[in-house]
Amino acid sequence: MFNVVGSCPVSRALRWGLWALWSESATVSLEFGIRV
Repeated sequence: MFNVVGSCPVSRALRWGLWALWSESATVSLEFGIRV
């Protein structure tokens, strides 16, 4: 059951969306840290 949910396109899209947001915020924070 969990495998079916994990392979669901929606959950996969949500996971990618969260990862993209996290990586983007991490990059921005790094840039601000370097600038400061």
